[in-house]
Amino acid sequence: MPFDLEDADNKTFWEDEEVQGNYLVAGKKINAFTDEEERQAKKDDVVPFLLESALRERGAVFESSAPFECHVVADGRIITGQNPASAKAVAQKMLSFLEQMEYRDAEVSHEANHLR
Repeated sequence: MPFDLEDADNKTFWEDEEVQGNYLVAGKKINAFTDEEERQAKKDDVVPFLLESALRERGAVFESSAPFECHVVADGRIITGQNPASAKAVAQKMLSFLEQMEYRDAEVSHEANHLR
Protein backbone atom coordinates (compact mmCIF):
# COMPACT_ATOMS: atom_id res chain seq x y z
CA MET A 1 0.00 0.00 0.00
CA PRO A 2 1.47 3.38 -0.97
CA PHE A 3 2.06 6.00 1.68
CA ASP A 4 3.85 9.27 2.24
CA LEU A 5 7.10 9.03 4.22
CA GLU A 6 6.64 12.59 5.47
CA ASP A 7 3.22 11.86 6.95
CA ALA A 8 3.64 11.72 10.72
CA ASP A 9 1.38 8.66 10.88
CA ASN A 10 3.78 6.77 8.60
CA LYS A 11 7.00 7.47 10.47
CA THR A 12 6.78 3.90 11.73
CA PHE A 13 8.15 2.78 8.36
CA TRP A 14 11.54 4.31 9.02
CA GLU A 15 11.40 4.36 12.82
CA ASP A 16 10.60 0.72 13.65
CA GLU A 17 13.30 -1.87 14.07
CA GLU A 18 13.26 -5.41 12.79
CA VAL A 19 13.92 -8.39 15.05
CA GLN A 20 17.68 -8.25 14.32
CA GLY A 21 17.84 -4.69 15.69
CA ASN A 22 18.20 -3.02 12.28
CA TYR A 23 15.90 -0.31 11.02
CA LEU A 24 13.58 -1.34 8.20
CA VAL A 25 15.21 1.21 5.87
CA ALA A 26 18.79 0.12 6.66
CA GLY A 27 20.59 -0.70 3.42
CA LYS A 28 17.56 0.20 1.28
CA LYS A 29 17.74 2.74 -1.54
CA ILE A 30 15.31 5.48 -0.54
CA ASN A 31 14.61 9.06 -1.43
CA ALA A 32 12.29 11.66 -0.01
CA PHE A 33 12.04 15.41 0.48
CA THR A 34 15.65 16.46 1.07
CA ASP A 35 17.04 18.56 3.90
CA GLU A 36 17.92 21.22 1.31
CA GLU A 37 14.34 21.26 -0.01
CA GLU A 38 13.08 21.71 3.57
CA ARG A 39 15.46 24.68 3.99
CA GLN A 40 14.51 26.24 0.65
CA ALA A 41 10.81 25.83 1.47
CA LYS A 42 11.53 27.45 4.86
CA LYS A 43 10.09 24.41 6.65
CA ASP A 44 13.26 23.20 8.38
CA ASP A 45 12.29 25.06 11.58
CA VAL A 46 8.67 23.86 11.38
CA VAL A 47 8.96 20.10 10.81
CA PRO A 48 9.76 17.92 13.83
CA PHE A 49 12.72 16.32 12.01
CA LEU A 50 14.52 16.47 8.68
CA LEU A 51 13.49 13.34 6.84
CA GLU A 52 16.67 12.91 4.78
CA SER A 53 18.82 13.12 7.90
CA ALA A 54 16.58 10.73 9.83
CA LEU A 55 16.64 8.17 7.01
CA ARG A 56 20.44 8.41 6.67
CA GLU A 57 20.86 8.02 10.45
CA ARG A 58 18.84 4.81 10.24
CA GLY A 59 21.06 3.38 7.51
CA ALA A 60 19.08 4.18 4.37
CA VAL A 61 21.04 4.58 1.15
CA PHE A 62 19.58 8.02 0.42
CA GLU A 63 19.54 9.13 -3.22
CA SER A 64 18.49 12.54 -4.46
CA SER A 65 18.58 14.97 -7.35
CA ALA A 66 18.72 18.75 -7.38
CA PRO A 67 16.10 20.39 -5.18
CA PHE A 68 12.53 20.16 -6.46
CA GLU A 69 13.47 17.96 -9.44
CA CYS A 70 11.72 14.69 -10.23
CA HIS A 71 13.60 11.69 -8.80
CA VAL A 72 12.32 8.17 -8.24
CA VAL A 73 14.12 5.29 -6.55
CA ALA A 74 13.06 1.65 -6.54
CA ASP A 75 14.58 -0.97 -4.28
CA GLY A 76 12.60 -4.17 -4.53
CA ARG A 77 9.05 -3.40 -3.49
CA ILE A 78 9.99 -0.01 -2.05
CA ILE A 79 9.34 2.82 -4.50
CA THR A 80 9.96 6.36 -3.31
CA GLY A 81 9.80 9.82 -4.86
CA GLN A 82 11.78 12.84 -3.78
CA ASN A 83 9.02 15.44 -3.80
CA PRO A 84 5.67 16.37 -5.39
CA ALA A 85 7.40 16.77 -8.78
CA SER A 86 8.03 13.01 -8.61
CA ALA A 87 4.40 11.98 -8.08
CA LYS A 88 3.63 11.04 -11.69
CA ALA A 89 6.91 9.14 -12.11
CA VAL A 90 6.28 7.25 -8.84
CA ALA A 91 2.81 6.27 -10.07
CA GLN A 92 4.26 5.08 -13.39
CA LYS A 93 6.97 3.07 -11.61
CA MET A 94 4.36 1.48 -9.32
CA LEU A 95 2.17 0.53 -12.28
CA SER A 96 5.15 -1.00 -14.04
CA PHE A 97 6.07 -2.94 -10.89
CA LEU A 98 2.50 -4.20 -10.46
CA GLU A 99 2.34 -5.27 -14.10
CA GLN A 100 5.58 -7.23 -13.65
CA MET A 101 4.18 -8.89 -10.54
CA GLU A 102 0.98 -9.79 -12.39
CA TYR A 103 3.04 -11.27 -15.25
CA ARG A 104 5.19 -13.29 -12.81
CA ASP A 105 2.11 -14.55 -10.98
CA ALA A 106 0.57 -15.63 -14.28
CA GLU A 107 3.80 -17.46 -15.25
CA VAL A 108 3.96 -19.26 -11.90
CA SER A 109 0.31 -20.22 -12.15
CA HIS A 110 0.82 -21.51 -15.69
CA GLU A 111 3.88 -23.57 -14.64
CA ALA A 112 2.01 -25.00 -11.65
CA ASN A 113 -0.84 -26.10 -13.91
CA HIS A 114 1.66 -27.90 -16.17
CA LEU A 115 3.03 -29.85 -13.20
CA ARG A 116 -0.39 -31.28 -12.34
